[in-house]
Amino acid sequence: MASIFLSHSKRDEGSVSLLSKAAAGTRVELYRAEFETQIGIDADAEELEREIDNSKALFIALSSHVQNTLHTRDWVLWETGCAKGKDIWVFENAATRPSSVAIPKFSHYVLYYDTIEWIQYITRIIDSYRWLETVPAMASGAAIGLAWGPGGSLVGSAAGWVASIPSRSRPIGTKYKCPGCSRDVAIHFTQGTPLTRCPTCNTVIRWTWREGRR
Repeated sequence: MASIFLSHSKRDEGSVSLLSKAAAGTRVELYRAEFETQIGIDADAEELEREIDNSKALFIALSSHVQNTLHTRDWVLWETGCAKGKDIWVFENAATRPSSVAIPKFSHYVLYYDTIEWIQYITRIIDSYRWLETVPAMASGAAIGLAWGPGGSLVGSAAGWVASIPSRSRPIGTKYKCPGCSRDVAIHFTQGTPLTRCPTCNTVIRWTWREGRR
């Protein structure tokens, strides 16, 4: 089963609960290492790095707890740096005061609310990282292709390959270029939600709904 590494504070029960609900029923599991109480100051960095490397993506649940707990903030930033070549999603509850944690590298910024609609939306994000058995899918496609005659197996294998790409259903958000750091980011948010800062450089942003969509 595919996994997504969840970087967070153990105190963020609300965001962890919401993301866990979104992951329930998918073929993707969220990996959590809550070293604040479970493995203490002897956190195994090598083990965490292996889990990040084996994950399909890294999710960061930002909050005041991450911001105000210095060792948690340091570990979150370290985990972000370990996610080389991975999609990095930053999640922040739009109903709470935004944090000032600057994430140097990420792919998507999600300003969510604790609603069923947002749970369903995040489920689509998580499920898009499911691991499908590409080889069996291609083999099945080839078998179908053989029924079409010589050369059909190649067409069938290609069809199986296309069928095994779940990322096509992944929400893409709205592209935005930060006026401060000039970084292009994809933002996911609800109409009327104010976007107040860039998660990379903390530049104050005033963005109106007419410039984009969720």
